[in-house]
Amino acid sequence: MAGCTHSSSTWPKYGCMKTMDGDQNTYWQTSEQNPSMTVNFSMSYKLTQIGIMQLNYAKNRIKRILLEFSDKSSQLIGPLLANDNRKHDFEWELFPLKPVNTRMVKIMAKEMQQKDAPFSGFRELRFMGEPEELTTQSDKVVTTQTEKMEKNRDHLKGILKKRRRMRKKKIRTIVRKSVGSREKDMGGLQMSFLVTLVAFNLP
Repeated sequence: MAGCTHSSSTWPKYGCMKTMDGDQNTYWQTSEQNPSMTVNFSMSYKLTQIGIMQLNYAKNRIKRILLEFSDKSSQLIGPLLANDNRKHDFEWELFPLKPVNTRMVKIMAKEMQQKDAPFSGFRELRFMGEPEELTTQSDKVVTTQTEKMEKNRDHLKGILKKRRRMRKKKIRTIVRKSVGSREKDMGGLQMSFLVTLVAFNLP
């Protein structure tokens, strides 16, 4: 990750970088009703999932968020846990994403759990995926392997087709020889029969 920016923060101690420091006791907090923060990556990633850990108090929790990506697409996430009874303190929420290649993610609060919330923000954020370069290389490998398989399959089909033609040709040759042999045998029998008749008719 290259860094992040936020629309506002209650004070520097609670900036957006706190959502990605791996410490659940730190967080990004703002007094805005619909805050936003932007996460910038050092390279393009293919994202497939987002993990969110919200602030503990229900009155400070966000209900729905909108994610915007560098390709100008967006995805709405939610509803998130309300935590009215404090059973979801420090709890991760995982949401699948429609796979998207992006160099940044803008996270905007679209709806709060309660109106007139005094604060809002996140404890931790996690993005799951892999570098787009790796997925592209993987796609190329799969494509190459598929092309090789198809080429081998076509080659095998050609060999089988050639063998079938040779087999048919061989069968036709055998049949032709067999017929010729039978005709020759029949000719011999006819000649023998005629000789026998001539012999019987001798004076």
